[in-house]
Amino acid sequence: FWENEWNTIPSWKNSSESVQAKYVPRFFLQALSQGVKPFFWEFIPGTDGNENDGFGLLHGETFATSAFQPREAYRAFEVTSALFGEAEIDPLADIFLDPPEPYTHGQLRKYAFRNRQSGKRIYGFWLAVVSDPADNFAPVAVDVEVPNSGITSPIVVNVRTGQIIPATWAGGKKQRLRISLEDSVVA
Repeated sequence: FWENEWNTIPSWKNSSESVQAKYVPRFFLQALSQGVKPFFWEFIPGTDGNENDGFGLLHGETFATSAFQPREAYRAFEVTSALFGEAEIDPLADIFLDPPEPYTHGQLRKYAFRNRQSGKRIYGFWLAVVSDPADNFAPVAVDVEVPNSGITSPIVVNVRTGQIIPATWAGGKKQRLRISLEDSVVA
């Protein structure tokens, strides 16, 4: 099985380049967590037909300086592929994280993956809410427990941008981290 023909169009109502960049990693990790191989319908739009420059991770032939340039979502795709491309869901990993208010109605996504080559775990977290095109989401700080993770030097990666933030174990225990949940994936 695979999931076909998915894309978020930045020019659609209630969408933007930032919304597309947030949804790309969410889409890939949600599909990966279910054992479904995802792929994009288009990486670059065919601007000579009815698509204009609306689809894809790269701009199409616009006859402007933006022609064939990456959209913001391209970076999110790169980071997602680098972090999770060799990963599979790890059914033996525990994650203890209670959804913060007001996100207790199923918006929390938390997954543990294991890299097939290195054997190391990587976790993905996000709040599955409709992203605001104005990009004004306020991150929510939470404690997450990842017992027996094998992680010795934790970092948090903003999967949308690739920003790496050093993390420290909370309370001196090597199983609980303080992270900021967002409407885009943090790993």
